[in-house]
Amino acid sequence: MKAGPLATLASTRQVLSDSPRAWGGTNDFAARVYSAWSPAGLSFAAVVADDSLVPGHDALDLFIDGREEWKHFYVEYQPGVLHVRLEPQADGTVRVSTPPYSKTNFYASHKPEAQGVTAAAKITAHGYVLEWFVPWTKANFDADGLEPNTIVRLGLLAHDVDAGRTGEVTLKWYAGRASDYDTSGWQSVATRKGE
Repeated sequence: MKAGPLATLASTRQVLSDSPRAWGGTNDFAARVYSAWSPAGLSFAAVVADDSLVPGHDALDLFIDGREEWKHFYVEYQPGVLHVRLEPQADGTVRVSTPPYSKTNFYASHKPEAQGVTAAAKITAHGYVLEWFVPWTKANFDADGLEPNTIVRLGLLAHDVDAGRTGEVTLKWYAGRASDYDTSGWQSVATRKGE
């Protein structure tokens, strides 16, 4: 995982929406997400172009599978798999949460809750910027400290609702509707020393 661009969410191939509202292109909604790692955890930043922020609806969902690599074949959420929702607020704060499963999970009735995630937002004339940090601790990933050459699986969803318009547009990067209960399809990335 390099310090730098992780994903650009701004193409029709990445629109995931059954909404009656059509995606209006990058002038309507787009995102570029950056990532970096340190032994303490994973850092992310997102620059989001959004023609109108609707707090409580506009959000980013980050999916992280930090289990040992051999466990990546299990699609169910288990300890070490996190779903972090980040909702920017008009005052620059960020509501951080773990949404419930949308479908029954036979492994656990509740998702593992992300512990110690910090986040900040800046609302701009053209959207917003989010920065957040996910600590690599035993509470989140059953290990204190992230090591070089660790394989981590990630997925991202970015949600946009516009006031006065019906429906939501969702942009995706290696994630989908089932990502809130199924880890398959997430992208594998590796932490590299010096990157």
